[in-house]
Amino acid sequence: MPNDKAHLTHAKHNIDFLENFYKKSEFRDWAITVSFYTSLHIIEYAIFKSGKIKYNDKDYPIIHSYQLKSAISKTLNSSHDTLSEHRVRNIIVSQNFPAIELAFRLLFEKSQIARYRRYQWSELEVNTFAKNGLKKIVKWANESFSAKLSINL
Repeated sequence: MPNDKAHLTHAKHNIDFLENFYKKSEFRDWAITVSFYTSLHIIEYAIFKSGKIKYNDKDYPIIHSYQLKSAISKTLNSSHDTLSEHRVRNIIVSQNFPAIELAFRLLFEKSQIARYRRYQWSELEVNTFAKNGLKKIVKWANESFSAKLSINL
């Protein structure tokens, strides 16, 4: 399981890639996808730094999103196998990080479309969903968790 530094390093690596990659318009679908996965590492960093996550008004001591699924199952004495790790992470963001919920959800939704159904995206769409959404998440991580990420898209 990656720690906070590993998630931050991965996010920085993806940002470096995106800063060069966004200049090319041929693969905008990948720009959206990589923007989402960059934000995913930022969320995992925030979860790690938080040390506990709220779910339905109860605190769970976790440092990675996948731990919430098993914690819920133990608490409720039932299985939550139908919840994907992405779904669990979306729940975490919704209940714990509302300031970036919309940006993260849009990046997630658009990346699913870009990966599996649509490869052509306009520059406006990339700017709206990927660049602006990722910038908002980076700014939030810097302000809320001292992530010290820089982004120049």
